[in-house]
Amino acid sequence: MMTIRSAVMVLALTVAVVPNVALSGDEGLVSDASELGYRAGAMAYCKDHAGEDSGKYSLLAISTLKDLDKLSSGDKAKALVVKKSVEKKGEHLGKKLDRDRCESLRKMYGAGELLDGKD
Repeated sequence: MMTIRSAVMVLALTVAVVPNVALSGDEGLVSDASELGYRAGAMAYCKDHAGEDSGKYSLLAISTLKDLDKLSSGDKAKALVVKKSVEKKGEHLGKKLDRDRCESLRKMYGAGELLDGKD
């Protein structure tokens, strides 16, 4: 029987080694779980490293964590692995999270939530 720690390690290695390219044309390049993980990690990183602008990222970070709670346990584990990786590396999809990148992502994710009807 595999322990939880072993399962998380296998999942982390899978996420790190296997690209998140969809096999069918109907799916995006990144799964919903991975996308939420990238968003949650970026907003957490930016909130902690934005200085006086940290409040701008807090609401999006909280909103994203609520979305993570809605995922199945497997998808939630995948999203949390991606989140921790983004926070640790300070990179979002291969680009360094500096002040300009954080601001750009905040605007993009904030606009996406408005279009989805979320507050």
